[in-house]
Amino acid sequence: MLVPIILAVLVAGQLFLGLLLLLQGQRTKRTDQRLFATLAFTIAIWTLAVSLLVGIDSNSAGHHRTFYVVVNEISFILSFAIFLLVYAFSLFYPLKRKANSLDKILISLGVCLTALAPLPFIAGTFQVHGARLTYAYGRFAFLIALYAVTVVTAIFFTVTNQIRHTHDVKMRQQSRTLLIGIGLTLLQGVLFIVVLPIIFGQQSILYALGYSAPFYLLAFTGYGLLRQGLFNI
Repeated sequence: MLVPIILAVLVAGQLFLGLLLLLQGQRTKRTDQRLFATLAFTIAIWTLAVSLLVGIDSNSAGHHRTFYVVVNEISFILSFAIFLLVYAFSLFYPLKRKANSLDKILISLGVCLTALAPLPFIAGTFQVHGARLTYAYGRFAFLIALYAVTVVTAIFFTVTNQIRHTHDVKMRQQSRTLLIGIGLTLLQGVLFIVVLPIIFGQQSILYALGYSAPFYLLAFTGYGLLRQGLFNI
């Protein structure tokens, strides 16, 4: 019961954050604020989707296979979309920069993976045995972890290089806060939802920890907004 409540709070928090930044972006016309608002909304919808997968009674869920298949496919699409949005956001924050060859490759790759995400070889499959429902990861589900690590690494080096050469102390603090929140969210999510379940098997506690990963983004962004004037709010 506790996990669904935590996820509901995270959804509400992300929706509020997204709405706040969307209104701010409409006023300032800043692309970075609009992109981050879209990211917050996407994470909120993803959290809502995966919350429907929490606590599935596999012994009696067989009759609802189609529903769980659709929800699972949506969650995988949104997962790749989140990484894609994070990378697109890094092109505009902390400093706007022109996309280079690596940027174009990673964005194109993200678009392709997002389109392929709902297919069984990535999203996996649900099998019905009587009334029992079982799930198996797709053989290429690891691509989500590979793409996430690539995105986080590329952003880390780019943003670190940008803030190292800026004399704006406030921007440096804001960027570090936001980078930590995004990095922890993406890495914990991938680790506990994809990597560890593939290695140790599907355990509810692992998924619960993974689904709760947006807490970091919400907490660090909230701190940045309230204490550091992030996005000039």
